[in-house]
Amino acid sequence: MSTYQIRDFGAVGDGLHLETAKIQAAVDLAANNGGGTVVFSAGRYLSGTIVLRDNITMRLERGSEIIGSPNIQDYITDNSFIFPRWYLIAGKNIKNISIEGGGTINGNGEAFREKEINEVNGRFTLKPERPRGIYFNQSENIRIEGVIICDTPCYSIWLHGCRSMAINGVVIRNNRRHGTSDGIDIDCCENVMVSNCDINAGDDCIALKNDACRLGKKMNCERIVINNCILSTRAAAIRIGYESDGGHIRDCTFNNLVINEASRGLLLQSLALPEFEKTRVAGTRIENIAVSNVTLRDVLCPLFIFANKGQNGYIRQVNLSNWSGESAVGAYIGAYEKGIIEDIYLTNMRLRIAKEIIALSPAEAIAASRLHVLAYKQPEAQEERDLYPNNPEGNGFALPYGLALRHVSNIHLRDFSIINPARKRDEKGALRWLGVKTLNIDGKNIKTENGSI
Repeated sequence: MSTYQIRDFGAVGDGLHLETAKIQAAVDLAANNGGGTVVFSAGRYLSGTIVLRDNITMRLERGSEIIGSPNIQDYITDNSFIFPRWYLIAGKNIKNISIEGGGTINGNGEAFREKEINEVNGRFTLKPERPRGIYFNQSENIRIEGVIICDTPCYSIWLHGCRSMAINGVVIRNNRRHGTSDGIDIDCCENVMVSNCDINAGDDCIALKNDACRLGKKMNCERIVINNCILSTRAAAIRIGYESDGGHIRDCTFNNLVINEASRGLLLQSLALPEFEKTRVAGTRIENIAVSNVTLRDVLCPLFIFANKGQNGYIRQVNLSNWSGESAVGAYIGAYEKGIIEDIYLTNMRLRIAKEIIALSPAEAIAASRLHVLAYKQPEAQEERDLYPNNPEGNGFALPYGLALRHVSNIHLRDFSIINPARKRDEKGALRWLGVKTLNIDGKNIKTENGSI
């Protein structure tokens, strides 16, 4: 395959002149010749949408930077769904693509947010029209390796309806005050591997979804492997579910994760959301999920698994093992109805409740840029409310238990402990359960459906 230097097509790399057409000319010539490597030498290249084609390698050499244009008019508008979308780098129905090297992809998120900061949640007000970073739709054999992605206005990497994807050694640095600046969104995809990534995001670090409505066809999200990643966010380090509509998210493993300064460590959701009633089948079928070797520090809630009522989804066969660390509040696993969450295994987990994590007032938290502490109130101020969260995110839901269970079937705890230094020895509060069928603790079945220890 031949090499195509974008400077040979007239790109100057000064960060001032729009160079979309020159970059696209290099990509198109390479594709027309059967494929090749498009090289970005050191420099700053201002660009709108770059459309990739089959058999293209984008090589960002060290010192090179692609900067997203601040003008939404410089991006191609995608009107394939009920609302328009824009992307900096995109490909649809393509194959054999690599984005590699030690360079940077800068989404220029500052241009797509207002200067004012919300005094309640500490976030910027966002402009409604803002581009994603890297987007692949119904594509296969894609590799993203070694690049730095920063200040993305919306979704740094979005894989939608793709197969055979590999993301390795990618660093993502987004503004923590910028909502929707997710790290990696894996949506209706098969056979995806994410390894050795370092993600600091303003929204979820890694999200698994099954949004077939936006894709336009049914496709499961399955056979996903996430290894050796460092995750930090004001939202969820790992989110599974949400924006999904009745398909499967299954056969996924997460291993060797370091999570710090996050609102939630692992968030699993099978939901029927009112705003999606007209466009989505309610609920997601989540099953056969394994998350192992996880360390947490300065995390609000380590684990939140929730399924609401009136939907066709479920959460089954979840295996969590070898977790250690600290959180401000305990873990929660619960559903509005029986039979939706079942076969849950928690093994060799050592967690400590450290309430000093949320010792700051909301104003102090915003001033200190510790935005992840804003999602919860102090546990002492909460009422039990029959162990129902007040919203599907678990925001503001902090019961004074190490682990709370509601309407879960066949849950096994083995070598599981949560240390709460503030709890007195004679208080029951380590574990609380309501409507639980088959609770097994260290090999012993608990006969009562309701109780606490």
